[in-house]
Amino acid sequence: MMAISMMNLFPLYWSSLGYSDGAIGILNGLGNITAVLGPLFFAWFASRQAPSRLIAWCFLLSGFSIPLMLWAKPIVLQTAVFGLTQFLKVGYLTLVPVGVLHLLGPRAGLDYGRYRRFGSAGFLVAGLAGMAMQRTSPALVVWLVGGACLLAALPFLGKIEIPRLHVPTEGWIDLFRPRKVRYFLLGSFVLSAWNAGVWVFLPLRMREMGANPNLIAWTMAECGLIAVVSLGLVGRWADHLQKPSLLFLLVPLFAALRLLLMAWPTQHAEWFLAIQWTHVIVWVLGEVVQIQFVRTIVKPSLFPRAQAALQIGTYAGMGIASALMGLLVPHLGLRATIAASALLPLLAWPWLWASHRAPNAETLG
Repeated sequence: MMAISMMNLFPLYWSSLGYSDGAIGILNGLGNITAVLGPLFFAWFASRQAPSRLIAWCFLLSGFSIPLMLWAKPIVLQTAVFGLTQFLKVGYLTLVPVGVLHLLGPRAGLDYGRYRRFGSAGFLVAGLAGMAMQRTSPALVVWLVGGACLLAALPFLGKIEIPRLHVPTEGWIDLFRPRKVRYFLLGSFVLSAWNAGVWVFLPLRMREMGANPNLIAWTMAECGLIAVVSLGLVGRWADHLQKPSLLFLLVPLFAALRLLLMAWPTQHAEWFLAIQWTHVIVWVLGEVVQIQFVRTIVKPSLFPRAQAALQIGTYAGMGIASALMGLLVPHLGLRATIAASALLPLLAWPWLWASHRAPNAETLG
């Protein structure tokens, strides 16, 4: 999570190379779209052997490939290297939760909240990275992300084992056959469009207002602090609800609100520090309910495929939204583009409602 949090500062590095806001949006979008096929491979691998070694390789290759961004200055090469890092990133983001899902007990929300709290603490490092970038160079973030990935590989080199689960007669069609699962995954895919505005265009919006890298980095890191404080409480709360999917219906509404608040006509960059509280509903609640849904509705042998489907949806939704926003920025401007993007997560609401209404019994047959 240290590495992932500092990746959110890549737009500042690309800006230092002279790329326009629109080009950065398209670069990020294409980089994320190239990672869409990654979860299919990693889910296939996890169904056939213990994935711990592959997780270590994903971290190691990320650590060695990310510094290539310092030499691949043309935007085509930059997009290719970034796309590779995103492909490897979905590897550990798909496979690590598979191991976590097998460890979760009946208190899936609370247990996952406690686990995820440690990872979210890594987001606070982004604040320190911003301070260091301001005193040195935006290129420093590339070295820091690469180093964090190398450190993350160490526990998986013989220390952690994730079991292999494989049922030869089951495939992707078994995951998507239940309407409840199918609608939930589709809704999650559409909902993930909100990520583009927050993780790609927020740093650019703050830079446009004159914010320094230090303030931008701490604004991003604040999400980690909010998650650390709230994950356990939200997880415990979700465990007491008979139908947490009903609570998940709040997420698209607050995602749209978050983007509209980002587009608020203000000249004070500190405004973005104040509106980060929406992270509790948009990300913390959404993350807990998603993992709780997989844990309680999906068969354990289909956990790798379920996680892969969620990762595909996240990267495809964020990538498409980022590229679309990148195309709109030159015509509408940054603030108006972010405001328009608030419509995207609202399109997920009908699918999530359909998932909530679909019977659970169908998934158990």
